[in-house]
Amino acid sequence: MKVTLPYLIQNCTEDEEIVVVDGNSFDGTKEYLQELYNNKKIHRLISEKDYGEAHGYNKAICLAKGELIKIISDDDFYDFEEIKKCKEFMIQNPEYDVLASNTIQVNLTNATKVECFYSKNLELDFVDWTNKKRPNTFFTGLTLMLRKSSIPLIGLFNNYFKMVDIEYCVRITSLKTNIAYYTKPLVVSTINSASNSVMFFEKHERELIKVSFSYEYFNSFLSKQVYYNPYSIKQSFLNLLYMFVSKIFSKNKQYNVPQKIDSKKLHTFNVENFNDVANACLKFLHQYNQTNEGLFILKNNS
Repeated sequence: MKVTLPYLIQNCTEDEEIVVVDGNSFDGTKEYLQELYNNKKIHRLISEKDYGEAHGYNKAICLAKGELIKIISDDDFYDFEEIKKCKEFMIQNPEYDVLASNTIQVNLTNATKVECFYSKNLELDFVDWTNKKRPNTFFTGLTLMLRKSSIPLIGLFNNYFKMVDIEYCVRITSLKTNIAYYTKPLVVSTINSASNSVMFFEKHERELIKVSFSYEYFNSFLSKQVYYNPYSIKQSFLNLLYMFVSKIFSKNKQYNVPQKIDSKKLHTFNVENFNDVANACLKFLHQYNQTNEGLFILKNNS
């Protein structure tokens, strides 16, 4: 937070506000945020117990006064120059409800080496969705920019889910939602030991099953740990039964996550502390975006 929030404050313009929701932290975060609020560096602050990420996001959305809402998480790294371009697009094109983008992913689980990865799989899935080759699609929730007047259509985040962006993105793409997809990455998404995707991996897999059955969603790069067919209840039952039996007789079996065929390992660098990681990620994100073209892919259901 002490990396992302000061950078956000530095880039906040007069027509913008910063809304911060804290889950009643006891590690000094609440006092740090209160000081920023007292000094009018942030505009709205709630620090109270919440019931997960979705609950926090929903409180922030309800508090926000502006027409456009950009979700910013506390442990990821954003390119605010590119976010401003997306803001201008949404202002100039009021018929669009949501904007999403590509993402660079950085793995921080290795204590001595950081690896950045970039994949266009989500972009390609979005293109397939715009061409009606799939009923819905997923994109990274960290990239979302929402139009507040569109909330009655797209709704708030579902408090039932730990991996809140999976259900949300698949749900809004199952509706008559107008969505723009920006091909440059707006964020470097971090994976660390405290990430939901690490801490709640098994629940994540179960949630994928729920989303698949609810919205007929098929994710083309699921891990092999999930044996199910989202379009057939009978086949899904047999596959899940197979998974259960396999776990009993092959407790030590290692499942492999298939490699995304168009992923690129963009950069690897050594790190000593989190500030070094943050500075390196931000520098790399800016350099990447300065040397690559950004396009808006559009899905208009009007």
